[in-house]
Amino acid sequence: MSLVNLNLNLNTDRAINKIAFCSAVVAGFAYVGYSVCRTAFSRRRRGRGNEDSPHRSVFLRRLSQTTQTDGLLGDFFTDGQPKIVLRPKSVQERIRDLNMQARQFASAVTAIQTNANCKMNGVSGRSLQVTPWGSPRLLSPVDVRHIPEYVEADRDQHYSPGHSPNRYRWSRTESLKSSNKVLLEVGDNTKLKECEQLWHVEKDNITQKLPDLLSDSHREISLQEAQHLAAVLASNETPLLLGTLTIVANLAVFTANQDKFREAGLIAVLPKLVLHSNRQIKQKTCLVVANMAMNEKNNIEMRSVTISLVSLFRTATLADPALIASALLALINISVMPSWHKEIKTSLHKCYSLLDEGHWNSDGVSFQSLRLLINLSCNEEMVPSLLAAQAPSKLIYMVDISMPEEVVLRVLTLLANLASVTKQLNIDPLHLPAENKAAAPDTMYAAVFGLSIVERLKKKVRSLSERHANPDVCLQARRLLDALSD
Repeated sequence: MSLVNLNLNLNTDRAINKIAFCSAVVAGFAYVGYSVCRTAFSRRRRGRGNEDSPHRSVFLRRLSQTTQTDGLLGDFFTDGQPKIVLRPKSVQERIRDLNMQARQFASAVTAIQTNANCKMNGVSGRSLQVTPWGSPRLLSPVDVRHIPEYVEADRDQHYSPGHSPNRYRWSRTESLKSSNKVLLEVGDNTKLKECEQLWHVEKDNITQKLPDLLSDSHREISLQEAQHLAAVLASNETPLLLGTLTIVANLAVFTANQDKFREAGLIAVLPKLVLHSNRQIKQKTCLVVANMAMNEKNNIEMRSVTISLVSLFRTATLADPALIASALLALINISVMPSWHKEIKTSLHKCYSLLDEGHWNSDGVSFQSLRLLINLSCNEEMVPSLLAAQAPSKLIYMVDISMPEEVVLRVLTLLANLASVTKQLNIDPLHLPAENKAAAPDTMYAAVFGLSIVERLKKKVRSLSERHANPDVCLQARRLLDALSD
């Protein structure tokens, strides 16, 4: 009997030990789970910012994993004991800080060079922030497109409409990246395909009638004849293109023919011809565009044509001045109306640089470029871009009584237009558009309003207003003087 009791006790002790061991294991797992959950929930509460807590969290950044927090706490210690949470700055945030310092330095230098006071030129802490009506004008050498600057500015600064600067606002939403690729509108692409299809289907019939179509270039044509000519220009046969372009350019002098060519889809064919591999086709197409653009309804449909011309103009070299002059003539006629001025912005640097070449004869590239710049300067929305572009290095020498009369008249007109709008809209160098902007000392703004040049310019202009024999020159000189005066 005693042996049985002994075995029973041993079995009971073993069972108790097993139960105790299992309980300890379960308790350990429970404790670990509780710790993890507590940590997670406590972090989540801190992230939400518990308003009931008497303590306030102050989130600071650690620079290079240090704890240099002196001077950063500011007014956070006004009441209660804050919690300080150190977070290291990311690489992109550090780059943004460095960019902001560079912008501040550049703004100060520009303000000094233009002899403007702090209030007028906007050199202040607020001018370095991105706001709905202004933004820093220096571009970063790194890709910061993913940084939501406008969102942060709206969150940190609350500007009322009454505090908005009394400044003219121009659009900076257009992309001005240079590209040789011409994007056709949907309608243009459809009309181009219709012309190509007409040539493919009725090639033999059109070719048979072509001698009659090309026999007389000084008459009004029918819509069907215009369609046949547009179909020929949509083909890839160079000999036919050369002969047809010459006749079409002459026919496009007549307003009635301009309307018929537009209805026939000719405008949709022109962008491809402007960028053709054959130089003669390019030049003759520019003449067709120049004649067609004088029609207001045609001009409205010439966005793709304008982009093609700008691409041709920018890529053409001075070794072929005739081609450059042809492209400029077409752009001059297109720019008579402001519809596509914004498409020409990327060519402003080259337009100014051609003035330094000194080709002042009536068909020279310098004279034609000056005419284009005057057309653009008549649109006040283009003036900031014109002021931001790189100025000709010989500008001061063009304002001289020894220059040809037609040249000095146009130079003064250009400068008077720019200076008048600048004064009227209170434009300063900090608010020039950053797209395609030249370096600060080389901008057109600095060439006209720079501290080292403005008095010299006034002296030369005053001499022209008093001594020149042409009354139009005197009138534009006085306009410029009035705009340059304080």
